[in-house]
Amino acid sequence: MRYEYWRAIIDTYADVDRMVEESKSPAPAAAAGAASDDDDGAWLARLSRGDEVEAPRQEGESAAMGALHARVYARLERLREALSGAPGREQLMLMLIIALDERIMHALPEQQRLSWPLLQFQWLRATNGGDVFYQLCDDLLADAGTPSFLFEVIYFALERGFVGRFAGDPDAIEGCAQRLRARIPVPADRPVSDRPSAGGADVAQPGTPRTRSPLWYYANAALLIVVLTVVLVALSNCTP
Repeated sequence: MRYEYWRAIIDTYADVDRMVEESKSPAPAAAAGAASDDDDGAWLARLSRGDEVEAPRQEGESAAMGALHARVYARLERLREALSGAPGREQLMLMLIIALDERIMHALPEQQRLSWPLLQFQWLRATNGGDVFYQLCDDLLADAGTPSFLFEVIYFALERGFVGRFAGDPDAIEGCAQRLRARIPVPADRPVSDRPSAGGADVAQPGTPRTRSPLWYYANAALLIVVLTVVLVALSNCTP
């Protein structure tokens, strides 16, 4: 089942990325009914004075973000169902939702980011996911009984770019990643390093042989067949 869980998580990331790309609206025209130049100037002046202001929204922007939110939320419900037998499913979902919130906001055009209705608010009634993520990570690391799959998923989120409250502090993120790697077991029957990659795959030490997957042999065999076929066709065409 571990493979199925990872397939569901990776597919969800890919689907969410695609949904965000599809939702991106083109830059609005000057006369499209958006805020006027005068309104924009007043907003910028207030911002420069340090006043608390809300970013001006383009017409239809809220509706577009609402539609994207509904699609992503439905996709997360499917993921939750796919992880029904996974250890610590609710904690997994919490971490993934926080990570995807940040991922979506970074992928959206700058003028749309403030319009994104946070998934974490609907699931957690919280907006400080960048703090919650690392606090929960610390709690899980402090518990000797935490399933390793949870650590793999958290590590995966970091590898996919989540920074949370440690934005601008890569050393803190790497420190967290090191603690996670220490809790992700490496099979004893393979000569691999103690640094597993996200998704549970292991990274071999330089110069150390490792057991290859059968798919590796099948792929190379198929490639050899293709090469031989091309050579034979070329030779036959050269034959008078």
